[in-house]
Amino acid sequence: MGNSIKRTTLMVRDMERALEFYCDVLGATIWFDRPFTLDGNGLPIGKKGDKLRLAIVKFEDDQIGMIGLMEFLEPRIPAPDVTYDLGYGRPVFVVVPEDAQDIYDRATERGFRTRGEPKTWSTTGAQGETKHFLSTFLWDADGHFFECNQVTRIESAGQ
Repeated sequence: MGNSIKRTTLMVRDMERALEFYCDVLGATIWFDRPFTLDGNGLPIGKKGDKLRLAIVKFEDDQIGMIGLMEFLEPRIPAPDVTYDLGYGRPVFVVVPEDAQDIYDRATERGFRTRGEPKTWSTTGAQGETKHFLSTFLWDADGHFFECNQVTRIESAGQ
């Protein structure tokens, strides 16, 4: 058995706002949510005695694709300004939604930033097929970028 990435954990400024994005916009459910006191031996940030809150949200799979959300409570760690640029050290999270338009609508209703209305586009897949998508692009409250690609149709190679 090889290695698997089970979860990515993101530092957040405001846990409640983060949970609003991941649960109310993207449709995740809370799998785990509790405070911690650091022992000083694990994370390369903070120090022994610092208090934080870790929430883990999950989507359809119970084992993979989870996202951890970590907020430092005491002391508060100063956060840089939120930027909406992509570049090195700025991951793109790719979501396969059932309804990209619904994600866009929920995001805009709650004041999250998007790259505009959902758009349709097509590309050639790994097996030579043509995949058609309806996609929306948005950021969470901390500037993490999400590409939400709803597959609307697949044409076999040579069609």
